[in-house]
Amino acid sequence: MENSANFELTRKVFYTVDSIPVDQWQKVVGDENVYLSINYLQALETAMRDEISFYYTISFSTEGEAVLCSVFRIICTRNYWIYRPSMYWFVETYSVMVKMDLPGVRA
Repeated sequence: MENSANFELTRKVFYTVDSIPVDQWQKVVGDENVYLSINYLQALETAMRDEISFYYTISFSTEGEAVLCSVFRIICTRNYWIYRPSMYWFVETYSVMVKMDLPGVRA
């Protein structure tokens, strides 16, 4: 039997941690993951804003409930130890999702 789900999520993108709606973020993230806490993200963004580009997203169910939070970090590094200086780009992603009962999906 094929598992299928017919649901849609909408996503909002935030370009600074200060623009994140804290109540919706906390509802999904909770207090268990310090690396996704607003306080940690504010400190990291403040300390590293010249080296890292930060993007935050919250995805919402069709009912408007926040169900998924993600952090995207784009990191640019320069390598001067090789013959030709070069730049490298890395993307880190951290996400957390609330437990949902999805139609047609069984665990």
